[in-house]
Amino acid sequence: MAHLRTVVALLLAVVALCIAAPAPGQDDALRVELTAEQLDLNDGGVTSLIEKDYDEAIKRFQTSLAIGAANITYLNLGRAFALSGDCVHAVESYDQVATAPHVPDPPPHELYAILERYRRELAQQCEGTLTLFCAPADMSVRIDDDEPFPCRAEPLALGSGEHRVEGRVGALAVSQTTTVVGLQDTPLRLTIEVPPEAVKVEPPEGLPEPEPLFTLQEWGLMLGGTGGIALLVALSVELWVIAPDVDAYEAAARRGDRAQYRDLQGAVDTEQLVNRILVGVGATGLVVGGTLLLLDFLGEEEPSPQLGFVPVEGGGSVRLWLTW
Repeated sequence: MAHLRTVVALLLAVVALCIAAPAPGQDDALRVELTAEQLDLNDGGVTSLIEKDYDEAIKRFQTSLAIGAANITYLNLGRAFALSGDCVHAVESYDQVATAPHVPDPPPHELYAILERYRRELAQQCEGTLTLFCAPADMSVRIDDDEPFPCRAEPLALGSGEHRVEGRVGALAVSQTTTVVGLQDTPLRLTIEVPPEAVKVEPPEGLPEPEPLFTLQEWGLMLGGTGGIALLVALSVELWVIAPDVDAYEAAARRGDRAQYRDLQGAVDTEQLVNRILVGVGATGLVVGGTLLLLDFLGEEEPSPQLGFVPVEGGGSVRLWLTW
């Protein structure tokens, strides 16, 4: 049993060594020796960097990479982009350093240390973005001492460092300080609790100007005419309806015909009631119409007398008005 445990332990050790050991030629595949032309291009690029001729430096490093990729060349190209102010291409070049074939000198760990320093400098040099989340959405925002602007969801480009952000809705305001990191987006939420406003009931501006329907003369003619027609109808009913029924009613009384007497008595009473109403309406129409015509006649030197209706506020009724 002890012999078996020894064999198993040896096998596990062999497997672990096989896993840990790099495959033959694996490290060699990631190494690269720069050609003489590449060395010359890289040296010229570094010289251009020292002379601050960044466009020439970028051109030389890109030409070297076209011949063959190398980690040191990508590092130098990223540095050239960074010094020229092109943050986007600088980041793209720095991202290639870790995966590109590496030169033996300087070793990768030294280049990575330089790369990290360059990245930190780039983050301080380049702008970041600030994304605002405002509640309510119609908030006005002011960053540092800039002019206020309506809050929007699009990322805002800002220099790296601390910024004071103020949100305002009417007289209410909120202020926060946030740190923007170069090449990164910083979210910031601004919230203002806006109390619900009481419903304001505006006082009525006044009743609408009355619009006359007719003048006094027109009203007088209409009412007087209506009254006259009502009296004519009452006279016709009296002569052609009530009078014959009264004669028949009296004849039935003389004959002692009680059944016809009762029937005619009810009919005559109803007809006389209707006729009295017609006479009253007609007489009223004539009196009112005549009065309006008289008022119109007496006031003809003044502004035209008018009679009309205007709705009362709320729509529940109308108001009659008369001017002369």
